[in-house]
Amino acid sequence: MRRRPVGAWCLLLLLLLSLSTGGAAAQEFPSSIEANHLRNSTFDDESYWILRGASGVTTSAGRGGGGGVRVASEREYDAQVIQTVGPRLVPGRRYTVSAWVRATSPQAVAVIGVRWDGGHPRVFRGVQPEDGWSKIEFRFVAPQDDGWRQVVLSGTGELVWDDVALYEADTLEARLAAGWEELLASEADVFTGLVVNAKGTGLVRGMNPRIYDESGRLVFAGVEAGDEQMYSRGIVAYATELAEAIAHPRLEVSEIYPLRLPLIVDAQEAVGLPSTAVVIGDADAQRIRRAVQHYDFLGRFSILFVLEPFAGL
Repeated sequence: MRRRPVGAWCLLLLLLLSLSTGGAAAQEFPSSIEANHLRNSTFDDESYWILRGASGVTTSAGRGGGGGVRVASEREYDAQVIQTVGPRLVPGRRYTVSAWVRATSPQAVAVIGVRWDGGHPRVFRGVQPEDGWSKIEFRFVAPQDDGWRQVVLSGTGELVWDDVALYEADTLEARLAAGWEELLASEADVFTGLVVNAKGTGLVRGMNPRIYDESGRLVFAGVEAGDEQMYSRGIVAYATELAEAIAHPRLEVSEIYPLRLPLIVDAQEAVGLPSTAVVIGDADAQRIRRAVQHYDFLGRFSILFVLEPFAGL
């Protein structure tokens, strides 16, 4: 069976864009209207951070020419950048961790997550030197048990991290919803989620969904996103028809602002044993990398895979 082209859905995207009512152009989705729970988030020095392995603060390595932390690792967790969260996170409440990262070696993988006694939800993102600075966001639910919580930056290859933040997600989303009209009226390439049309590729459902580009570079992996995400909602959602996928509530910004504006791409093939991962074109991968600079739908797990009925059941 051949995969279905996505061109017919362009009209739908134009209709969704008509939700915009105008306003001043926005260069970047606002992300700093809530208090940051992390200290020394711009790495002015090493204070408040625990640096393990080949990692260190460099005064001129950051996004704006200021401080940034360099991490070099042949294997995951050879080097880590860690901060123990000062304020107590409210059990059961959702939070968002965000950070900017750039690769200084090819085929690097950036990992961002949180850690507590008995848990370490995290997401993986492939980054390349030519990508420049990339923003990664990761949403998680605070555990019910009391104890320490840490934000952890790691990965493989050579990376530079800067501008790390921890916000209460529900409050942040409620207040950020007001910025969407400006964002849609701008020239930003912005989407609220990703739909991968994998019909005809042999893709099956699984616990380890990943997205690669045709050059073999990792675009997304959330294999250890946390029990709440993995078992209650899944790393990705699945649909058997494209129309079903683009109407899925997972693609909405939030319940209070249910805008759905999906980026739709075709999968070239399914890979893995079993075939739970997809390969997309390099051009589509670049569109995703550009889009998540404005709104990181990957870190929010706003991803739908479209596959054949009963695949993987």
